[in-house]
Amino acid sequence: AREITELAARTSGCERVNFLLFNESQTELRCIYLYEATPAKHSSGMILREQDFKNEIHVIKTSKYVNADDPVSDPRTSGYAEAYLKPLRITSMLDAVIQAGDRTFGLLCFEHVDKPHHWEEDEIAFASQLADKIGLALISRMRRQAEAELRRRDALLHAAATSATEMV
Repeated sequence: AREITELAARTSGCERVNFLLFNESQTELRCIYLYEATPAKHSSGMILREQDFKNEIHVIKTSKYVNADDPVSDPRTSGYAEAYLKPLRITSMLDAVIQAGDRTFGLLCFEHVDKPHHWEEDEIAFASQLADKIGLALISRMRRQAEAELRRRDALLHAAATSATEMV
């Protein structure tokens, strides 16, 4: 996540790039990693709760991307205005939704600060393709974890069966 956000910020020229993932119930988006270019600062931990941003979370769950040239007035992102956009001086936002199959994992968020920006098709394509790659990596990671868990269970069952046989 650290490398992805830093590389995405450098490549796109954005001041801020966030990598956010949904919790299991998809009621919260947690910032796994935020990179701020000018101070070269890394952080994490911010949480966006569905109860506070119902419309915005719904848009993320039902879209491939959200390209908000003016996020304060864009109805898809305006709910963030007072608590997030204005205090951080965010003037343009592109949310690329991280999906794989029929599952939405979260988003990769590109933000310009203190300067207006119109999102071009190639920028949207870049962000969307990067989000798709992250989605595939998450699915692959989940598959490897599930396979390791199955191997662990099989080993435990085999050990238990061997132990029971030795008792008889």
